Amino acid sequence: MPAGQDPQKKTPKKPEEMSEAERPEQPEQTEEKAQKAAPEAEEALAEGTGADEEGEQESRPARTKKKPQGSRPQRSPKMPPEKGERAAKGAKVERAAAPEKPMPQPPAFLMRKLEGKGKPGGADKRLSPDGKVLYLSGEGLARPIEPPRTVVRRSRILFLVAVIIGVVMLALYLDGVFNGPAREQARLDESIQREVDLNLPSLPELIPLDDAGILAKLEQSGDTLYERTPAGSTEPFDVIKLPPGVSLLDAGALYLKGTASLTPSEAALLLNGSWDLRVDREQGINMVIHYADFTSGSLERATGNAARSQGFDTAAAGVDSGEDSSGNTFMSGTIDISGATYTWRVSALPLSEVYSQRGLPEDAAYVGIRIYS
Repeated sequence: MPAGQDPQKKTPKKPEEMSEAERPEQPEQTEEKAQKAAPEAEEALAEGTGADEEGEQESRPARTKKKPQGSRPQRSPKMPPEKGERAAKGAKVERAAAPEKPMPQPPAFLMRKLEGKGKPGGADKRLSPDGKVLYLSGEGLARPIEPPRTVVRRSRILFLVAVIIGVVMLALYLDGVFNGPAREQARLDESIQREVDLNLPSLPELIPLDDAGILAKLEQSGDTLYERTPAGSTEPFDVIKLPPGVSLLDAGALYLKGTASLTPSEAALLLNGSWDLRVDREQGINMVIHYADFTSGSLERATGNAARSQGFDTAAAGVDSGEDSSGNTFMSGTIDISGATYTWRVSALPLSEVYSQRGLPEDAAYVGIRIYS
């Protein structure tokens, strides 16, 4: 070894001194090897194999010299540089396995409940030892629902009671629809055909009396009276005589119900055998009495019977009769009472024009008797 030469540094050998294994590859040989490796790389890519990093070789093919003009260069098939290079080298790539994630731990408050520290009674029974929430089993909900026998018996009893009540209500409804009108007509006929004493007061006898004297005179008859306006008040004195067999309580209930809301039988019961007297002394004297006449049969006979009940002379001179401008059949004249002359007037109109209840007799009359000065 010459002096001054680095023992670690080797001197390059000449090509003549190199063996065949140490000689560098020629460009023509490198190109031929690349062409032979191309089909192998395509086959490796089709099979999904990759290059192994450990088996990669660090040597790269040497640059090839330009071929003389006139020769056409051969091109290798196009592929990604990395994949083609790894496939050409015949290396296989191994995929790195994903690291396993650690199991999540329950929160601290759940751990305290599991250990029995969160509650005075111990661990939470809604949680399993590993911290999962426990749910109730739903198997009981899937079974058929069968009520207890006692509940079934009671339900049957209630069903029978409901059926009985429904049948009774239906029977009452059907009876009211089909048999109600017939019963109402029967009660109406009974109320009209019963014989009652009207017992009309004599207005000429009441003219000289005051309100208290009139009330005392009426009470002597023994009839049941109802004072709408008491005697001695500032309002006109008004009193009603009730029909026989009708109590004051029953009559009060009917009057409170309203005459327009009464059934035909109730209206006939309240009207047949009753009258009302009104005394107004605001301007002189005006005394009038009203009642329903179910027996006369016509308006003319009703006015004649009313005039004779008061002792009026219907045949005297100056008596007027006929039909007034309101359509009422009337009769009027004069009378002397205690040296004073008063005018009397009797009028009648159909009862249906005063009361709107259907079923009342068409020949019934509503009669009014008046004496005034």
